[in-house]
Amino acid sequence: PKSSDRDNLVQMMRQIQDSLRSTGKNLSISIAVPSYLSDSYDYSSLSNIVNWFGVM
Repeated sequence: PKSSDRDNLVQMMRQIQDSLRSTGKNLSISIAVPSYLSDSYDYSSLSNIVNWFGVM
């Protein structure tokens, strides 16, 4: 994603997390991220939402 989308990604992932929690099942969230450090991702915020980062 572009740097301008980083906040939108966090917001979308929170919505997904809320939806998954509402099922009452123990579900996890994983996403693929690039192997280079990118300002496009707010890793600090995402680490509170995402259970597993696949580094590619």
